[in-house]
Amino acid sequence: SYDGRGNQTSIILSLGATDETSVGISKDERSYDSNNNNTSNIEYSWDTEVKKWMEVYKDEAIYDSNNLLVGDLSYNWDKSAKLWIKTWET
Repeated sequence: SYDGRGNQTSIILSLGATDETSVGISKDERSYDSNNNNTSNIEYSWDTEVKKWMEVYKDEAIYDSNNLLVGDLSYNWDKSAKLWIKTWET
């Protein structure tokens, strides 16, 4: 799907789906700031047991007032703690 400025905000990858109950194997949700900079990507995988999208990975970008990328943060989802664990920062 796309937002009002034409930015792609959601992507679902589905491979080998053979029936109507198959949702997909991964989903990517994107967020943008008012300058159309991609500020967040969250990747999910489909859990077939609970039939729910589960968080896997998150990437966040930080831009300055000139729209230059000044920071990048990456996280993995900790299922047991139910929180994002930072894995990378520039």
